Amino acid sequence: MPGIVGWLPAKVDIGYRIKAGEELVKLDVPDLMSQKKHKEALLEQAQKQVSLARESQKVAAREVEEAEKQEKRYAAEYAFAKVQNERVSTLVRQNTVTVERGQETLRQLEVAESAWQAVRASIDTKKARLAASAVDIEVAQSRVEVARAEVNNVSEMIGLATVRAPFDGYITKLWISRGSPIKDAGAPLLTVMNSDTVRILLDIPEKHVPLVTALENQPSQPEKPDPVELRVLALRGESNGGVFPGTVTRVSAALDPITRTMRTEVHLPNKEGHLKPNMYGTARITLAERPYVLTVPSAALARRADEVGVYIVADIDSTTQLGVVRWVKVQLGLDDGIQVEIRKGLQGNEAVIAKGNGVVREGDTVKAVPLRKAE
Repeated sequence: MPGIVGWLPAKVDIGYRIKAGEELVKLDVPDLMSQKKHKEALLEQAQKQVSLARESQKVAAREVEEAEKQEKRYAAEYAFAKVQNERVSTLVRQNTVTVERGQETLRQLEVAESAWQAVRASIDTKKARLAASAVDIEVAQSRVEVARAEVNNVSEMIGLATVRAPFDGYITKLWISRGSPIKDAGAPLLTVMNSDTVRILLDIPEKHVPLVTALENQPSQPEKPDPVELRVLALRGESNGGVFPGTVTRVSAALDPITRTMRTEVHLPNKEGHLKPNMYGTARITLAERPYVLTVPSAALARRADEVGVYIVADIDSTTQLGVVRWVKVQLGLDDGIQVEIRKGLQGNEAVIAKGNGVVREGDTVKAVPLRKAE
């Protein structure tokens, strides 16, 4: 987020060992602090509106109570006036009192009835006002919730101005210094890595992809993941000679359309920290093991159009060891780049020319000699 690096301890630098949750950097964010104060003021105003609405509700409730008491009094006065009017009307009919007296009691009854009806009408008005005050409280409380949410939102953003270590590991790059302005919300501050477990990336050629078995991509019939041996030349002086054993952890579900290889991962424990990020090494994967099979050097293969074969020395003279070059079609199996499995085409007693492609031709007379191993 935009701000200024305000707190950056001297120990926070490349190579520093970090602990999960440790505070590493604090940014000064004056704009957010100003927004927070503004939002807090709005929250306080909304809370006061709630208090004011509740007080108005109390006043409205008291007014309804007082109006109901008045209604009872006016109802009693109306009842008294009605009885008085009926009694005087009887006396008027009996000529005991004057007509004027009867008209006076009638007017008193009408006045009492009007007062009673007015009070009843005022009760309805005050009850409506009481109900409206309850709505005002709900509206004010909603405004409080909105204002509180805005304050919490800004507070969360301010909290993000404190950068904490996401996990145990090391700082590998420091992009800032104290007082550095941060203008872009996505600007890097620190680069941290956890090297307790390292991820080795391999690219498997297309022809070997069906043979790869990974720990996290098991087929329907679970098999053991392929073992891997990683050799890092830069670490050959370590106690393990720079050799790190492991197994295939996962493989990609697709091949690279350009290299025709499939990305493969090997996760190796690295508690001692020998392996460093972005180191290079050589990995050997055991895709399958087939004991007691017939193999020839990969250099012995010779292609003819779409067929693959090897050159052999046939009809060897036991005295001179001279023979005739023949090309034999073979069917291949596993190939590790050094030795290749021969599944069909050879019996195992042939004298195979270790490297005949481009060197000899079928029909040439050659002398068969044992293969000399490199010292």
